[in-house]
Amino acid sequence: MKKTKAVSEERFFQTRDGLTVAANFLPGRKATGRLLILSPGFAKFKDAYPMTDLCEELTRYGDVLCLDFRGVGKSEGRYSFGGSEYLDLEPLLKWGSRYRQRVLIGLSLGSYHSLRAAHSWPELVDKLLLVSCPSSLEDVLLTFGPIRQGFAIATDWKALKKRLSIKFNLFFRWGNPLSKKPNGSDLAKRLKVPLFFLVGGKDRLVMKSLSRKIYEQASNPKSWTEIPQGNHAEF
Repeated sequence: MKKTKAVSEERFFQTRDGLTVAANFLPGRKATGRLLILSPGFAKFKDAYPMTDLCEELTRYGDVLCLDFRGVGKSEGRYSFGGSEYLDLEPLLKWGSRYRQRVLIGLSLGSYHSLRAAHSWPELVDKLLLVSCPSSLEDVLLTFGPIRQGFAIATDWKALKKRLSIKFNLFFRWGNPLSKKPNGSDLAKRLKVPLFFLVGGKDRLVMKSLSRKIYEQASNPKSWTEIPQGNHAEF
């Protein structure tokens, strides 16, 4: 029997600093009382592959919201590279208060935004899933992540072909890339939410050591999963 795809519904939310942000809502395949909020990584959009396919897959586990962070897609404002994006998750979490469980799922820089949101509003988050989570954008740059990632893709035809299938836009509405922001490992010391890490052994953009810095500082319930042949974030 052919599976029926979930029909997404676009919704808009207001942030505490006055911006309108857009999200896609997909109902789960069965009632679970669980809301999964997906935070895309840098230059990724809620309406583009692979976010659309990933959201569809996540409906196996509950209702799904996928966000366009400020400056991206249909959301207002400018992207601040970790400075303010966590504010965009607050109204989605508050809207989700009707659910038994709210789970934040972050990809790459989106996982950093999710970490900040869980740190700021622990009463609104039941679980935190961080995939390829950097301690900060600056740490990614200091470890030459973009250079190593670019070289790895350019020298591997299969990786290049896969990347060309991804829809993204590097030239969306940028704000200040060096906006002030806390380091994720410092936030982890005061985190009250159970958190789960997923990293790829072949991730060249966000070294697993950056995620490990956060993991080691967290004293609350946590888990660490590594896919030895895994690459970055949604890959």
